[in-house]
Amino acid sequence: NIVDAATLDILTKVPVPDECIYGFAFTDDSKRVIATGLYDQIPIIYLDRENSYVENTVSINAWSFSADYNSVDSMFYVLEQNNYLHIVDPLTGVIRHTLNTIDEYNVKIAIDNQGIPLILTSTSLMYEGEIYPMPGPSSSLTYYPDNDLFLIPVPGPDVVCVFEPKMVGFQQFKPGK
Repeated sequence: NIVDAATLDILTKVPVPDECIYGFAFTDDSKRVIATGLYDQIPIIYLDRENSYVENTVSINAWSFSADYNSVDSMFYVLEQNNYLHIVDPLTGVIRHTLNTIDEYNVKIAIDNQGIPLILTSTSLMYEGEIYPMPGPSSSLTYYPDNDLFLIPVPGPDVVCVFEPKMVGFQQFKPGK
């Protein structure tokens, strides 16, 4: 559904696969959004209020739970659940490049201010070609661009991991300290 943000009225319905949408990313101008979920045909939706429509579809091998938009190269980064990261042109839906993430379970992607993707997998973080083992499993990843920090909560004894690209490493904190 395309909804008016002020009135919350439904403006139009855009046909996408019936499965749940797990993630999405908008272009900087908010004219296009890519919606990921339990399907291998990822829609890119052109947003124009009641005139919104599926503009392109990206074909990948498996489903995807996460995508992000890279303001540096103006591309969508679609993280396939198994093994791959696809760099997609938002205007054409063409996959420009595919990278192997060397992990069977990719969870989430976020892109820093310099345009470098950070990939959270089931066991590690991948950043600039380096793999950093995680101290525990997590499915949450938040990027704070003002501080250039990634925050990853780890279940267990109230631990939060901070990945600081400038320092290229982990710091662990217990909340309140």
